Amino acid sequence: PLLPSAAFENVFLPLQNLKIGFVVMHGNIGDQLLQEAALQLFKAFGVAYRAVNTRATPKTFVPEVCAWADEFVVCGGGNMGGKYPGPLWVRDKIRSYNKPVTILPQTFTNSREDHPYKKVWVRERKSLEFREDAELAPDLALGYSLSMIFTEPREDIGLFLRTDLEKTAACRMLSLGDPARMCTSLEEYFSLAARYKKICTNRLHFAIAGLILGRAVVLLPNSYFKNRE
Repeated sequence: PLLPSAAFENVFLPLQNLKIGFVVMHGNIGDQLLQEAALQLFKAFGVAYRAVNTRATPKTFVPEVCAWADEFVVCGGGNMGGKYPGPLWVRDKIRSYNKPVTILPQTFTNSREDHPYKKVWVRERKSLEFREDAELAPDLALGYSLSMIFTEPREDIGLFLRTDLEKTAACRMLSLGDPARMCTSLEEYFSLAARYKKICTNRLHFAIAGLILGRAVVLLPNSYFKNRE
């Protein structure tokens, strides 16, 4: 991993000795990388958890897990605020169980979210402007330990740009594609990054995947402050 587990002590030590309902967000492959990193860190810190699969039963989630859990922990990412209504709905639903809720390292996209969460962790200082009681913590993907082995790079430079809400116009015609839409698994994600000696991208977690593989990486801006911060 790019950061040792000790870099995440402030986030995970308070969760020890609790039964955690881990709220999984079904987004792109970058979100899957965050989820897998969280699971590794739960194990590293001895945190007891059960996954709350928000896709399987969207109205009730998993009742037995919600009853079992002392506290909910919502997966990190870049979807706090109102830019992405799906994750906001999930957070609203989880709060309805009237149990403490911790938000793993996140980014506020475009607006405040003042719900009474027990703890909110954010990835950059700009997000603190949207939530004054939040605290800084590293993106969880920086703690991901890669077990897969890949071949040496075959190509020199790959430019990969977002095509979603966070896209930018610059260099779009030169892009080889959006890695989050080109890949359906983490193995494909890392395999794509492994092909190149240098990666230029505005997909934050594709950039982190390249760094984990030891590639040279240029992180380009997305449509708002996240990558710059």
